[in-house]
Amino acid sequence: MGMKYKVSDILEATSGLLLSGDQNVSFRAISTDSRTMEAGDIFVALKGRNYDGHDFAKAALKKGAQGLLINNEYWKGMKDDILSDKVVIAVSDTLKALGDIAKKRQKIIKEIVDEKNFLFRKK
Repeated sequence: MGMKYKVSDILEATSGLLLSGDQNVSFRAISTDSRTMEAGDIFVALKGRNYDGHDFAKAALKKGAQGLLINNEYWKGMKDDILSDKVVIAVSDTLKALGDIAKKRQKIIKEIVDEKNFLFRKK
C-alpha cells in the first residue's frame, strides 16, 4: 500500500480550515472525479469551464469519500448536509490547493529518499 495523504499535511500545505472531522485522518488517494473515486479518498471539488466539482460533492460522499476539499464560499450552502464524521477542509482556491498538496507530497517523498540514501551511504 502506498503513502497516504494526512489531513494535517493537507492543512499545512494549503493553509486550509478544518471545518469538520479529525486532523489525524489519512486518505487513500485524492480524487477530482466523483465517478472514479473510491471509498477512503478525499474529493477535491474543482471548478472548471463546464462543470463545478462542488455540484458533485454530495455524490462523492455517498460513494464513500472520507473527506472533501472545497471552496470557502461553497461551505456556507452545504454545511447542514455534511456528516460530522467526514473531513471537510475549506480553502479559497481548490485548484491552487491541489497544486500545494502536490508540492508538499513531493517534499515529503524527497525527504524519505534523502534519508534512505543517507542510511545506505553510512554502511
